[in-house]
Amino acid sequence: MSSDPQSLENLIHGSSRALVIGVGGGGDVVGALAAARFLEFCGLEFVLGGLSWERSVYDPIPGPRALDEVENMRVIHPRVWMANPTSRTKTGVVFGESRMAAVHGREILLVDINAGVKGVVEGLTAAMKEFKIDLLVGLDVGGDSLAQGNEPGLRSPLADSIMLAAYAELEKRGQRTL
Repeated sequence: MSSDPQSLENLIHGSSRALVIGVGGGGDVVGALAAARFLEFCGLEFVLGGLSWERSVYDPIPGPRALDEVENMRVIHPRVWMANPTSRTKTGVVFGESRMAAVHGREILLVDINAGVKGVVEGLTAAMKEFKIDLLVGLDVGGDSLAQGNEPGLRSPLADSIMLAAYAELEKRGQRTL
């Protein structure tokens, strides 16, 4: 085992249950599943999650969705809910996380970023308590969290930056993050 307490190996071996979130919305939950399965292979249980932000070309109201704009969710906190295969926006847009819930056979956590970093931190704190999480993992499939803002094709740097800042705040508070 590495002597660095924050090494990947030590974080995994020192944890038992991870919350693995695709932090960019719009399908990042698919990439997050790969990371979650790796952690499961290493002996951890996991809860899978994503953002309440779809990029459907047909979404009449693009961007992050708030609780009053969605249906068929199990509320953990006003900013964090569990999606199932029937969860969708009130305009009929199905979340990628809803589709993942159908394939995975489990509810999938949805994070609402509309209240900014503070709301995300509060929601994730409630979810981690609810599910007895000791490792918080974030995965950005597209890499927007590392963007400067002027890159061609950039879609959701706001979502990524809010989630990155929330993870940094939770890490300052002592939460183990990856």
